[in-house]
Order: sequence, then C-alpha cells, then structure tokens
Amino acid sequence: MRKLITHVLVFSVVAASVLWIAGISFAAEPAQPEKPAPIAAYERIVAEMKGEPTDRQDPARFAPFSADALEIIAEYRQLFAEVEKQLDTREIGRILDILDRDMREWTDGDKSQVTEFIAGNRHLIQEIRRVADKGGPVYPLDFSKGYEMELTHLAQLRSCARLLRASAFSKGMQGDHAAAIDDILTVMKLGDALSQEPVLISQLVRIAIYLIANTAINDYLDGADLSPEQAERLVTHLAKAGQRDALADSLVGELRMGQQVFSALRSGDQTNIPKELDLGPPGKSDEETFVQIMQRFISAIRLPYHEALPELTRIDADIAALPKESSYSSLLLPALTRTGVAQARHEAVLEVAQLGIMLEQYKAREGSYPLTLDPIAEHFGGTLPVDPFTGRPYIYRPSFDSFLLYSVGENLRDDGGTHDYRKADIVWLGEKKR
Repeated sequence: MRKLITHVLVFSVVAASVLWIAGISFAAEPAQPEKPAPIAAYERIVAEMKGEPTDRQDPARFAPFSADALEIIAEYRQLFAEVEKQLDTREIGRILDILDRDMREWTDGDKSQVTEFIAGNRHLIQEIRRVADKGGPVYPLDFSKGYEMELTHLAQLRSCARLLRASAFSKGMQGDHAAAIDDILTVMKLGDALSQEPVLISQLVRIAIYLIANTAINDYLDGADLSPEQAERLVTHLAKAGQRDALADSLVGELRMGQQVFSALRSGDQTNIPKELDLGPPGKSDEETFVQIMQRFISAIRLPYHEALPELTRIDADIAALPKESSYSSLLLPALTRTGVAQARHEAVLEVAQLGIMLEQYKAREGSYPLTLDPIAEHFGGTLPVDPFTGRPYIYRPSFDSFLLYSVGENLRDDGGTHDYRKADIVWLGEKKR
C-alpha cells in the first residue's frame, strides 16, 4: 500500500476508496493518457528540490501553480511543524473528541474547553489562515514513487481544518460572525489547495474537508443573523467548490500512474510496487480491460451523478462479469464507482447549504419563509440547482417558523427529512441548531 495508508485518515469516504487507490494497475500497451499539467509541474518541483538542473528562469515552469510554488510548500511545511510543536497531543485529542460529537449534546464544560483552547492558540489559528490564503501546492508530490508516494500532508490539512472548526465555534458563540466566517472560509481554502493534486485520495480528502466546513456552518452560524454581505461571501465560495472536473482529472492521473505500474510489473521492477499488487505478470487483456473501464469511468464522472448513474451501473456489472484472466481488474475496480457517490454527496451538501443560507436570509427580510424556492432563484443566476442524485428540485417543505430542505441522497428515496449523509437524506440542519 502507499505510505499514505499509514497515516490516520479515519473518515469513511477515504476508507472506502483506499483499496482502489492502493491498487491502481493498468494496461499492456494502450496509449498513455496525456500527462496532466499538475503532474508535469510536480515533477519540476521535485527536480528543483533535489537540485537537479531545470530552467529556473522560466516563470511559468510550475504552471498551473505560481512561480513561488517552492516557497508556498516551505510555508506549509513550517506550518505543519508548528502545529505539531504547539499542540499537546492529549489536549488536542480532548478537543477533537468534543468536536466529533453533535454540538447539541455539548455540556457547558465542553464549550468552555473549546473556547479556552482557541484563546490559547490564537497565533496558530492566524498562521493557518495566512498560509491557507497562499493556495497550493501544499506538498511536493513525487510521482516517480508511484503508489509508494508519501501524502503526509493530507492528515495534517485535515487537522488544521478541525482546529479552524473549533475556532469558528468559539467566534460564533461570542456572536462574532465575521470572524467565524473567516475561519470557515479558511477551512474551504485548505480544501481548495488540494484541487490541483491529480491523486484520487487527495480529492476525497478535499471533499472531507469541505464537509468539516459545512458542519461548522450548520452548527455555529444562523443565516438569519448574518449580514447580506456575510451570507454572500459564504454562498459565493460554496458555489465554486463542486470541482467535479478536479475529481475526474485526478482519475486521469491515477490512470497514467496505473499504466506505469503495469509496465513495471512486466519489466520485473518491483521498486515502487506495493506487495499487495504483485499478483504475477499481468495479462495483456487484463491491462486493456482496466484502461477501457477507467476511461469509461472518467467520462462518466464528469457528468452529473443522475446522468452518470446508468453508465456507472453498467460498469459495475461489467466488473462483476470479468474473467479470471483479468485478475488485477477484478481486484482493483470494484471500489471505483463509490467515488461518483462521494462527489454527488459533496455537491448536494454544498447546494443545500447555499439554499439554506438564502432561505434564512429571506426570512430575516420578509418575516417568514417563502412557499417555494423560486423567490431565491435570483441568487443562483435565475436557475435553482437540482439534486445531483435525481436531477429534480431539492425537497423543500416550509412553515412559518421553520422548514425542511434536503437531498434524497444515495438511496434515491425520500426518507422524509431523516438526516444521514450515507444512509438517508442530506438535510440542511442550520435552522434547527438552537
């Protein structure tokens, strides 16, 4: 397995994809996919860091990253070292345990612990904010190591995101909505910094970081208490965060690396091949099958989930029917389509949050919630977003002093607003937090 498996990325969307990520293997001699621009950039970044000769006079050598990419990586490295140095493991463990519980179950003692913790670490929070504003790259991804590539920064970014979530709580409890929003937007920026990493696990971590931001919005902010400008800041950022193409582009990177794995297996070079992947020399048809299915999957993932679902279902059936000769494909492909569900869930979470904030803003202006979502359509360019799972409008049930707003979620069934990200509906909880 990649070395990233040894790092603690304990959240289900990542766990669900690790088997596939650990085992991307690909084809005999099908054409190599075009090298994604970020891979070429990372190759030049790593070369310079190793002191190898490069064209250092070319300001665009790290494109799509900025010319100061090496300095940005160094700042993230320093930040992560500061986080480890400043935070007592047991103390942060207690705080994170509190944050992992439903806020409505917190005791006064829990709230005091979080507030005191953040007050004692103001400098660290400010430093996370400052570095997150730099964007990416975060870490020098070494694609020459293939699936032994180190990705330690993913767990570190997630820890920073959770610290900011604690800070957002502290600011929200004090009524400082502007500072709470700054913290939440910084969480989103940490996720955005991963958008150019052409590695599937990085994109799944990006999605998980945005879920942390959404939890903070649900728990610590009341849309009715925000100024129109504050609400607009949140909605504008959420509207840009779907990044479906970033997920698809990461699969192109995985496809390319997988073909390199197949080539290495044929040559007998086991240097960067995890033991779990060594099933003997791959058959030509096995690699060709893998490439074809991956190419189909990449095309499907660029579509809205409800449009892609028929093809994803066919891919699942084709995988189940693979012959014994496709041993690598049989082992590695079954977890692929879960990434489509993860992306759809991400999009639903983002859009439900946007709609929820705008509905609460509407009530603050008008005194009650609208009978339909139509009055807030203008905030979405005149066209309301639709549930990615169905292609139909999100379910909205208003009353004078409350409302239900939700996506039907992965099971494609209306569970009446029963909230469960993975087993039932994806519900806007913001107006129920108090």
